[in-house]
Amino acid sequence: MSILTAIKVNWHKLSRNYHMLLLEDCLDHEFKLKLRRKVEYHVLKLSNY
Repeated sequence: MSILTAIKVNWHKLSRNYHMLLLEDCLDHEFKLKLRRKVEYHVLKLSNY
């Protein structure tokens, strides 16, 4: 794995975890949907590596 790929993987892990934490405490339904989409995006990107 190249250094750039490792950086990308770590970025997507960090972003996924950050958005999951926000999702846990979010009360607004519309914002929750937006956060779920972001989590799904980062999970998809991680599955590609």
